[in-house]
Amino acid sequence: MGRPLASTLVPEEKRAAYNAASDPDAWVSLFAADMEVGLTGMDSADGIIGNSFNPPSELAPLMADDRLKVDLEWSACQGVWGLELSMLVPQPNTNDCGGRMLDYDYIEEFGSMTISGFDPLYDDYVTSNDVAFLAEFPFLGAPH
Repeated sequence: MGRPLASTLVPEEKRAAYNAASDPDAWVSLFAADMEVGLTGMDSADGIIGNSFNPPSELAPLMADDRLKVDLEWSACQGVWGLELSMLVPQPNTNDCGGRMLDYDYIEEFGSMTISGFDPLYDDYVTSNDVAFLAEFPFLGAPH
């Protein structure tokens, strides 16, 4: 499973190739440069360049390796970037499995991280899912 928004950082003319690419060892060399351009554009969305949590040059290779990383050694799964950020920012282990729950607001966290470095927090003004999630597998909301 990949991360939400990753494909939006790839130019439209390369998106089909990005979605079809099946060799994870080639993803960074094929798509990181394009993703860096997209992340640089996001960083400037608040009118301030250089205030993202991580420079686009550091974040782009992580985005290009578009696999949702999960560490089953930890039971807490608070943020989709739990494992990746611990690789970029020297710190003790985050004790977070990575991954995300269905109701996790990835868009707000990703926007906050890439636009403003979490200060201020980016608000996408979406407060809930349009269809309630199911309490049993497959957990996704009913089709509509």
